[in-house]
Amino acid sequence: MKRFSFNEVLNVKRVVFLLKKGISTLVFVVYNVEYCVCKRIQAFINASLNNSITSICEKNFAKPLVTGNYNTTRMRIKDKNITNVTDLLKHLKADTKDLKTPVWFRGHSKKDYTLLPSLFRYSKIPNETNLIEKFKQNATLLLNDNHREDINWLFIMQHNGVPTRLLDWSESPLVALYFACNSEKKSEGTLNVLLPIELNKLASIKQNHIVSINDSAIQQRYSPEAYRSESTSSMLPVAVICPRNTPRIQAQLGTFTIFHKDNTKIDEIGDKKHIWRYIIPASAKTNILKELDLLGIDEFRLFPELPSLGSIIKNNI
Repeated sequence: MKRFSFNEVLNVKRVVFLLKKGISTLVFVVYNVEYCVCKRIQAFINASLNNSITSICEKNFAKPLVTGNYNTTRMRIKDKNITNVTDLLKHLKADTKDLKTPVWFRGHSKKDYTLLPSLFRYSKIPNETNLIEKFKQNATLLLNDNHREDINWLFIMQHNGVPTRLLDWSESPLVALYFACNSEKKSEGTLNVLLPIELNKLASIKQNHIVSINDSAIQQRYSPEAYRSESTSSMLPVAVICPRNTPRIQAQLGTFTIFHKDNTKIDEIGDKKHIWRYIIPASAKTNILKELDLLGIDEFRLFPELPSLGSIIKNNI
């Protein structure tokens, strides 16, 4: 058998080493290419999903009618100003001291925003069925559970920017106060206060508890199938709870009102004893946000997602 010299053996080892290094590098490159491609595909899907839904609304419907007159006549409580968190607690304590019923809250960054869901803010109301089907077409790939009823799809759509018959509320006044102050810094904001059980009584729902979206009576009357089958309806909006199946809904202690064909604003229904509001002056918004931050209410806690964390870090540089 031929004996190899030391230099020959050393050269072979170098070749083997270089081959191993080359293979490792190749694997690393392939892995990163695959990862980047997957990330690009995911980003493309997300962008396509958002853009397609936005495109539907922009191309087929007139621009949304965001503002309107807020009817304060005959409300249970007259408008009061809030300039800090202490004001809010003082007013709430006085205005709810005799209540033994749940209280919900919704913040508006501008005083003239209306209590109408996004679907009804268009001069030409979009076709709900088309929006649901278009959303499901592209969103199904991104969701783990693809076997949802259409009424449950509405909640997913609501938190992904698609116009729906839903209006978001919170069980926390501090959460609603954050949304009232976080934008439109040069405009007055409002904190709307709702008595959900009193609202439901106006819609002939007499239970002394807030009904679930999965309640058979709600499904029969307010599901997309029921909404689609009736050209006109006098059914008023109702307050409902739903499973808090996303970190965002849980963090915001989210609840909802759902509308039917009747698009009467919540502050114009019945005797108006179920609704009132507090006014936040534009000059008070920045200070209120600082107080809320001390109390643990900020963007990341309400939107527990990586973009929110990045935004907070960037703003604190």
